[in-house]
Amino acid sequence: MVVPKKPILFLRIYFTALFFWFLTRFFNPHKILAFTQTKLGWFFGFSRDDYPRLLAYSDFVFQHLFFRRLKNYCLIHSMVLFCFLKPTDENLKIVFGMAKINGEIKGHSWLESKNLPLIEKPKALVEYERIGEYV
Repeated sequence: MVVPKKPILFLRIYFTALFFWFLTRFFNPHKILAFTQTKLGWFFGFSRDDYPRLLAYSDFVFQHLFFRRLKNYCLIHSMVLFCFLKPTDENLKIVFGMAKINGEIKGHSWLESKNLPLIEKPKALVEYERIGEYV
């Protein structure tokens, strides 16, 4: 078993993801983000040196733990990273998009900074039409 080098950061990401997953069942994501930024901003601060760990831990949480069972976890993943990264990047935003793939309408959300996707590859987002964003 791999033990994270910064277990507190790992646990903060994991419990934030669970918290957002639960809240999205009852509340609009915009309201959740507005609340967390105004009332819980102290919880999301982290050192700029932890940026690679933050991305690695969040990927692990969403791809290997509880969230791998979810069909689409991109919104919750984007919300978690947004809350942790927004204090260090004022250009960060969550982008919402829709696409018709194989006759099926699909939704997706991703992070952008200065109009460049943060984690996603630009080619993967070509088929999605932007329908909104949260700054």
